[in-house]
Amino acid sequence: GSATDFGHLNKFSLISCGDTLYCAWGEYWSEKSSTSWQIFVKKWDEEKNSWVGLGGDICDPKAGFASRPELVAGPDGQPWITYLERRIEGTQHGPDRVFVKRLDKDRWVSVGSGSLNAYDKDGNAWSPRLALVGNDICIAWPEYRIGRPIIQKADGEYVLYDRPQVFFARWDGKTWHREGPLNADLDEGSASYVSLADCQGKPVVAWAEALGMYGPRMLYARVRK
Repeated sequence: GSATDFGHLNKFSLISCGDTLYCAWGEYWSEKSSTSWQIFVKKWDEEKNSWVGLGGDICDPKAGFASRPELVAGPDGQPWITYLERRIEGTQHGPDRVFVKRLDKDRWVSVGSGSLNAYDKDGNAWSPRLALVGNDICIAWPEYRIGRPIIQKADGEYVLYDRPQVFFARWDGKTWHREGPLNADLDEGSASYVSLADCQGKPVVAWAEALGMYGPRMLYARVRK
C-alpha cells in the first residue's frame, strides 16, 4: 500500500540490488497543516514478508516538494536515487532541481555538493533518468529556464523564448561532469522524454525533440565515445 492516506502517486521505480528489491515513489503527503509531494523508499524484507522503510527522509518535507524518483543499482551494490526537489522560498515555490543520493548503511547521503541543474537560478528540470554505465553513475534530464516569455514570430507562430534542453552528467567518484545541451537543433529544438542506457560501457542518451511549440516530435540518440 501507499505511505499515506492520500495514496496519490506521480512516479515509482523498482529495482533489484543483489537479492533485495527496492521501491521508490513520489506521493502526495500531508502533515498537520502542510501538504506536499514527498518521496518514500522501501525494501522487501523476506523474513517479515513485508515492505519496510529505508534510509529515512530523502528531503525535508517541511522545506519543499520532492517527486519523480528513479532508482538504480550503483557500483557499490547499493541503491542510488535521483529525484526532483522544489524548495519553498517564503510564499513562492522555486524551480525543480535535480539531486542524486546513495544509500550508505541506513541513511541517504548526497552525491555531489548540490543540484545538477545547468542553470543555477532559474533552471527548471523534470524526469531525470539515472543509469549505471560501466562502473560510472550517469544521469540525463531535460531543463528549461523559467520566467522566460512566450513570443510571437512574424508568421504568427508562438514560440518559447528558451526551449527545454537535454543535459548529461557523469559521476567520477568525486564530482559531476556535466555536458550539454545535446539538442539536435540548439536554436529551435524543444526536448522532452529523455532516456539513458549503457551500450558496451558507453552512455547512450535518447530524447524526443520538436521544432516550434506544435511541431512533430522526432526521436534522437547520442552515444558518448
